[in-house]
Amino acid sequence: MKKIAFLLAIAFILSLNSCGTTESVSINNHKIEQKAKKENKFQKNSVQVVNQEVVNLAGSEAAWLPGQIQDKLKSNLQEFLGMKTVVDSKSEAALKKLQAESESNARDESTAIELGKITTAKYALFTKLRKTGSGYVISVDFTDLTTGEQMASATSKEYSKAEYLYGSTGAIDELTLALGEKLGIQISNLNKNLLASGSSNFSVDDQLALAKQNEAQFQKMMNAYDAELSKLMRSNDINAIQNKNRIEAEKALLLEKQNAEKKRQEE
Repeated sequence: MKKIAFLLAIAFILSLNSCGTTESVSINNHKIEQKAKKENKFQKNSVQVVNQEVVNLAGSEAAWLPGQIQDKLKSNLQEFLGMKTVVDSKSEAALKKLQAESESNARDESTAIELGKITTAKYALFTKLRKTGSGYVISVDFTDLTTGEQMASATSKEYSKAEYLYGSTGAIDELTLALGEKLGIQISNLNKNLLASGSSNFSVDDQLALAKQNEAQFQKMMNAYDAELSKLMRSNDINAIQNKNRIEAEKALLLEKQNAEKKRQEE
């Protein structure tokens, strides 16, 4: 009898532990699902990168640097944060004007509605590039255009040279990590190391994994470009033709990156 009672007690304790484990797994699964939902929200909706303000830049630097920053930001949003970016040159000027007005006045529902009418993007990343006495600083605001809510903002440290802004481990890479953290977007450890420290210390296995990861991401981006081109092909609007040309140029650049990744894997 004592032996049976002992076995029953053990079984009861195990059943309690099992319930606790099941509940713990259920809670963890719920957290993972909730996180995935938050990530998918940004993957399903488009983002437009807008150069809102440039301060103290002059001459040729003012002509090429903002565009370089914008292109690098779009690339990082796609490659590391899984976002789909919008190419729409017509709406950019209007977005800049309305965003500046909303910053000087209290944000309200009407401003959000106007922002939403200007572009097909649900979100916008507004950038400010400032040249200081000893270098450059970039700040970004990630805004929901349907509500006017500023969802995340970040400012880079000061960089002494312009090329450090868009180069490996530069200001854009720094801001990409900050945005990912503030928006709750999971970035792989491999990509975190790449953004923070570069790939010079990567092992052969790490380099191969990175090349495969990049190739897969580039293919997703290529599919997104093809979908956008399919829509634009049905329009005769002058702006649509301009955007089509820009997308085709970005596709050509992306194809070069894809081929480079395939070559890295072969090597």
